[in-house]
Amino acid sequence: MNQLKTAIAYHEAGLCVLPAHVRSKQPAVPWRDYQNRRPSTQQIRDWFSNPHHENIAIVCGAASDGLVVRDFDDKASYDEWARRHPGLAKRLPTATTSRGHHVYVRTGQAVRTTAFDDGEIRGDRSIVIAPESVHQSGVIYSWLDGIPSEFPMVDPTDSGLCQSWVPGSEYLPAYRGNSCYTEAQETQILKQSVSLCNTTVATQVERAIVRSIPPTVAMRNRSLFKLARELKAIPEISCLPASELRWVVEAWLSKARQFIVNATDVTTNLVDFANAWGSVKYAAGSSPIDDIVRRSKDSLPPPEVAESTNAALVLLATICRELQRDRGDRPFFLDCRTAAKHIGVDHMAAFRWLKGFCAIHLLEQVSSGSQAKRKANEYRYLGKM
Repeated sequence: MNQLKTAIAYHEAGLCVLPAHVRSKQPAVPWRDYQNRRPSTQQIRDWFSNPHHENIAIVCGAASDGLVVRDFDDKASYDEWARRHPGLAKRLPTATTSRGHHVYVRTGQAVRTTAFDDGEIRGDRSIVIAPESVHQSGVIYSWLDGIPSEFPMVDPTDSGLCQSWVPGSEYLPAYRGNSCYTEAQETQILKQSVSLCNTTVATQVERAIVRSIPPTVAMRNRSLFKLARELKAIPEISCLPASELRWVVEAWLSKARQFIVNATDVTTNLVDFANAWGSVKYAAGSSPIDDIVRRSKDSLPPPEVAESTNAALVLLATICRELQRDRGDRPFFLDCRTAAKHIGVDHMAAFRWLKGFCAIHLLEQVSSGSQAKRKANEYRYLGKM
């Protein structure tokens, strides 16, 4: 493999290319400065003349002209997506990874990095390890059809890349629940707010409805809260008063009615939805840790790690400090997989660093978590605040 030649090819395709360590997902240079700009060709030549820089990282988002990468960790999920979208599967640049596939697209909209149960979609402020790199297992990332000359502009939502594709589940537009309305009537309900419902928004709303159908009976209020969180993630709707979303509640009720024990009238569900709507602090796909990470990326690093050239390690220490600031005197919870996802390394690296922070007294582990109980380790930050 000629990594320099490959890196230059990616650069000429308009991508923001950085070096990464051998068999690692960790960038070999601080990459915060390259979230909105690309390095020069000469800088790339200098980087890839270093024998320790064997992997190639690509910065997603604005620096790579709107690049978004759907990471399918599960091959069966990728196959299901490809079956539903055969034209896109044939046209979009796709790479094989150690576990599944990466699908590359460009988009004109901002896309947040979001995790699914079969992988994630990587957008702004994230990186991806590019083909011709070597995974720590020894597997080589490879293009299915050679290095692409272009990365097509695609709406990641309409193309099905912003959702899970676990085989056996039903997905829009094929899904139609046991509804008391005909398909035409459901469509009319979703189109009642003409000023809102362009095609893209209508599709997002219908997807939010399907995701929020109760899995079993007697989960009506929890499902209405989930519906509120899903809708809050749609910018065109997120600031509307609940009273203007009656049409969405009607559409949701038409699909969820079979799972509701009582309170099947629209007004009761609208009232309960309005309570949920006012209680949502974080839209679907976001969480308190997302806010902490964004704040950490814009903050000065702790002085204890400020001289490190390991950007991911510095970010992890900053996240720990910001978590402690958010909690005040109380300890905070953090698991290595969540940390790894946000700093762009594998979970074992995050585990080692958190353990090392305790060893140098930057952190104190207050209690141990349990993966079986889905409980994270509990820490207290000991560094300068």
